[in-house]
Amino acid sequence: MARWIAGAVKHPGIEKRKAKRNGISTHAQLERDAKSSDPHVRGRGVLGLRFERGLGHRRTIAHGSK
Repeated sequence: MARWIAGAVKHPGIEKRKAKRNGISTHAQLERDAKSSDPHVRGRGVLGLRFERGLGHRRTIAHGSK
């Protein structure tokens, strides 16, 4: 089920390193990158925010969650 995550994360820890270098929180860095005009940076930001939120939170009762 979670095999796609290994392929989606090409550079683990890159957002945390960028945040530390910029002197901001990791969440703030992810939000900044999610609004980037560069599609690669934007994709990393959006995926990171999704990981923070948790992958299962998008389901609703109507769609067959727990």
